[in-house]
Amino acid sequence: MNSQLINFSIVPKTEKATILEHCKGNNAKGICLVYNASESEQLPFLAKILAAVELDMKEDVIALTSTDKQSFSLSDLSSELSFKRVIVFGFSPQHIGLQVQFQKYQIYTLGGIQYLFADNLELIESTKAKKGLLWGALQQMFA
Repeated sequence: MNSQLINFSIVPKTEKATILEHCKGNNAKGICLVYNASESEQLPFLAKILAAVELDMKEDVIALTSTDKQSFSLSDLSSELSFKRVIVFGFSPQHIGLQVQFQKYQIYTLGGIQYLFADNLELIESTKAKKGLLWGALQQMFA
């Protein structure tokens, strides 16, 4: 018998109500940000990045904090919140319930929503090359 037939791990999904408790912002422009809860020190950096593409962190976006052990389904949240764009820092597509493989710093459209996956905020803030990759992707996304 082939023991490699099933080669994935089952990850428990965090309930929608719990995820909604971690949301901040007014979502005026339908933009969802997902970043690690441990990176709160990088929030001024994130706000500066958003301001460069004319977005206000409190008014224009909804920010979701998550942890490595707190995967969830972004589609579950779509009944409560509407998204046009989703930017994920430091997590894989599987972390937000997408069973796809996306390359970092590339924009993908799935189900009418644009997705951008990037490295975690701490790494981006400390690496000039990563800042450049993120800036290029954001310019393309918000052109």
